[in-house]
Amino acid sequence: MSSRVKNILPKTGIGKSLLLLLSGTAAAQAITAASMPIVTRLYTPEMIGIISVYLSFFNFWRTLLTWRYESALLVSVDEEESHHVFRLGALLAFFTSLLAIPALLGLQKAELLGFNVLPSWAPLVAFLSLLGYGWFMLYRSWLLRLRDVRVISLSTVARSGSNVGARISAGALSFGVFGLFFAEIVGSWAALGAVRKRTRQLLKFASPDWCSQKIKITALKYRKFAQFEMPSVAVDQLAIALPVPIIAMLYGPQAAGWFGLARLLYAIPNGQIGKTAGDVFQMEFGSCIRKKNHREGEKLFYKFSLGLFVIGLVPLFLAIYAAPPLVPYIFGEEWRNMGAIVSTMAPWMFTALVVSSMSRALSVLQKQHWKLLYDVSALLVVLLLYVLSKERGLELMEFVSYLSYGLAVTYVLYFVVIALSIRFS
Repeated sequence: MSSRVKNILPKTGIGKSLLLLLSGTAAAQAITAASMPIVTRLYTPEMIGIISVYLSFFNFWRTLLTWRYESALLVSVDEEESHHVFRLGALLAFFTSLLAIPALLGLQKAELLGFNVLPSWAPLVAFLSLLGYGWFMLYRSWLLRLRDVRVISLSTVARSGSNVGARISAGALSFGVFGLFFAEIVGSWAALGAVRKRTRQLLKFASPDWCSQKIKITALKYRKFAQFEMPSVAVDQLAIALPVPIIAMLYGPQAAGWFGLARLLYAIPNGQIGKTAGDVFQMEFGSCIRKKNHREGEKLFYKFSLGLFVIGLVPLFLAIYAAPPLVPYIFGEEWRNMGAIVSTMAPWMFTALVVSSMSRALSVLQKQHWKLLYDVSALLVVLLLYVLSKERGLELMEFVSYLSYGLAVTYVLYFVVIALSIRFS
């Protein structure tokens, strides 16, 4: 894989940055993958279903934390301005994490979309894990700006290792669902600790005094990230997050557990390799745009897209042909149905790996409004399937199949939109 990536990428520091990040994500993937057969024997599908419902809320709410101002750190004109952007994002992360408490509590009390299966203390866990994650993402973006990908790589390992360690330890002590929730807090704050100290060491510009006026000016200057990118990413994540609580409501917590763990398996290549490639692409594409070298940026877009396409073929074929027979042997007989779900989700996850990473181009170009078109279409696919399932009583695998192919088509159309946006920028 490494030699293939090197041949595809330009012979610059890009390949080195990507491979360095991949080394960390590979370690994180190995930790996560190795833990799964243990986790599935310490926790039941119902328990995994409950934490999956919680994670659907967490993954949606985290897109709101900094109002996407962490992306503005990559395009700030100097270090003084980057300090003001960071402070703005940190304040927003605290405020938005606090709002998660009444939001999740309201979903539980109203018994909407299966959120009533969550324990009463879940909103407090949400606040703590979201706050740590929001601050981590700000420091992570700052490190991307400072081009220190080594620490980002280490933070990825720290997050995965801490989460897995907490899950297994708590499961061995028979903490049940509480252990799964506790692991989410541990993972977020472990990642934050890994990036905070190094970022402060790298900053050459002395930290300016707090100035509410300058923070306000900065917020207005980069307001497109909040106006367009935040709602766009929120709608996108809503389309991704909704299937788990919908499945929990329609087919029960056990089915949500199968689907949730299947998504967790796909998070290994998509959430790690895809995110790594997206980070490096955004860093280098942003550099091209700042230098007004749009033609080189377009070439970079297609080279990264091709590289992710080739890499994505491996998990695609493994999911289709290897998952169904291997899942019951690796994870236990009660997880057999998850193998069929993994196979059925393959087209959706393959297109997501490539297109989601390349969508960073719209953020750099500040054309986030185009992404909103895709996000709305993806959400409509999910909502239409929910209505269809309620009216026609679709079986679980029918629901997953329609969902997979419907979202795969929206991703292909989205790629075309991104390519055209770059061409005519």
